[in-house]
Amino acid sequence: MKRLVPLAVLLLALTACLPHNEPDDPLAAQRAELAAQESSTTVPGDPLNTTSETPPLSTGEDPPWLDVALDLHPVVQLDQPIALAFRSGSIDLWVAQRSGIITRVGRTVSKRLVETVSVDSTPVLDLTADVSTTGENGLLNLAFSTDGRQLYVFFTDLNNDIVVSEFEMNSRGRADVESRRDLIRIPRSNTNHSGGGLAIGSDGYLYIGIGDGGGSGDPDGNGQNVATKLGSILRIDPTADGESAYTSPSGNPFPDSPETWLYGVRNPWRLSFDPLSDDLWVADVGQDSYEEVNILLGRNGGGKGVNLGWNEMEGDSPFNGGSAPANYQAPYLVYAHEGGRCSVTGGEVYRGETMPLLYGVYIFADYCSGEIFGLEFTADGPVWRTLAIKAGPQSIVAFMHNDIGELYAVDITGTIFRIQPAIAEGAADG
Repeated sequence: MKRLVPLAVLLLALTACLPHNEPDDPLAAQRAELAAQESSTTVPGDPLNTTSETPPLSTGEDPPWLDVALDLHPVVQLDQPIALAFRSGSIDLWVAQRSGIITRVGRTVSKRLVETVSVDSTPVLDLTADVSTTGENGLLNLAFSTDGRQLYVFFTDLNNDIVVSEFEMNSRGRADVESRRDLIRIPRSNTNHSGGGLAIGSDGYLYIGIGDGGGSGDPDGNGQNVATKLGSILRIDPTADGESAYTSPSGNPFPDSPETWLYGVRNPWRLSFDPLSDDLWVADVGQDSYEEVNILLGRNGGGKGVNLGWNEMEGDSPFNGGSAPANYQAPYLVYAHEGGRCSVTGGEVYRGETMPLLYGVYIFADYCSGEIFGLEFTADGPVWRTLAIKAGPQSIVAFMHNDIGELYAVDITGTIFRIQPAIAEGAADG
């Protein structure tokens, strides 16, 4: 994100610098129709249609999902939660707290899908002695391997290095601190633009979003330098390879920078995969004027070798006299720093069941304005709107889906919310 300052001054100030298995799937027909629509969209080899502040719909022509009244239901309170993950074989929430703690929040779900939680008082992992929280630093993300046996964490250490480490999970659901392996370590001189993206692809590989290393305007030109890990999305196999802590998959596009999957990002604050299409979504925080959301279509290679433009481009506009570089892919969505908007928080494509009209819609937010948006991928370009959510603006820093595709939102000021249909006033609780 942009700039994290101590809580006593201002929390995360950002400036420009429900398990069940039923034999009949009530949404099977809808899912089949949506999958057919997506597969019939002809875009291979063509640039994605982009938009700025005005969606490509005529006045009054809103998407049906805009009518879904939503609520942010508070699930649990923790100190500075910043990311959460789900682990194979568990319905619990695994929460990263900026200070360096990972906490397990136990969940039980009744047949009526009423959720209750309990916080494990013993940390899953305590890295507070190793984590710097200066500026934007901290423990920024976590993810589990596909089988849930390994935990991956993204943090900044006391030397200001960006670090991605692996831990083995033990039978008690905690990280074995003796098993720690540092996979990625990137020195830098600034305390902003760490990135913080972390996700496991359907290929089982670990995708890592690394910022440009900080400083206004990317003074070292890292975004356009494939040779550095800064300003890039990396793709690695966490399996050790000789003296290297990881293996660079053979399909990666740059022989001289074997970890790099794509480049040209400024501060990729969250990346995620659509579990249905395998599209990679990357939200990149802008500098002076624009925020952007990128979609790297799975059927087009998932972003392999793509240049997202920073620091020649901010959003889809030239930055500081720059021009569109080679192999450039423009963002799918660009929005301006207007109406209090100034820092995008990447989200997730909704694939749950409680909000069927939102099925296939990408849910994301702007940290500064507190708005939560819906974004629909269409052949004619992006359709995006501010969602109708009863709760007031929140300081949203992450989204994540649970074991059945329902979404949670993380507020850095302390609350993890479940996004759910709003209950009409006067309706019975429960």
